[in-house]
Amino acid sequence: MVDPGYRGDIDRRLKFDAAFKENHIHISIPTKRMYFKESGDRLFSEFRIIMNVYLDHKKIDSIEETKSFAETEEELLKTEEIIFEIPYEPELKGEYLFNIRYLSILEPLNCEKISNLIK
Repeated sequence: MVDPGYRGDIDRRLKFDAAFKENHIHISIPTKRMYFKESGDRLFSEFRIIMNVYLDHKKIDSIEETKSFAETEEELLKTEEIIFEIPYEPELKGEYLFNIRYLSILEPLNCEKISNLIK
């Protein structure tokens, strides 16, 4: 259980949006809600994205990818969000549901979102 005083910080930090465009899942994470580690002259962040795909309420696929992002501090301050694309081509017609988990490898917290991205 999360301490109520800490809960607001978690809600603020762990947010992302997801959309389906041109046979890709686009996952958008605001840079203000990301942890970075300094490596040389760059700031680095790494994520694990886990997606379970359901068609008409039955699980049909599971996808797991690791994504990383590195940028100079100057460029990072100009960047509002990071967008990761994961290819996904629906094979059948129907209503798809995506359970998407984004886990920051640099912090002990994670975020989950369930979205109807394809109908």
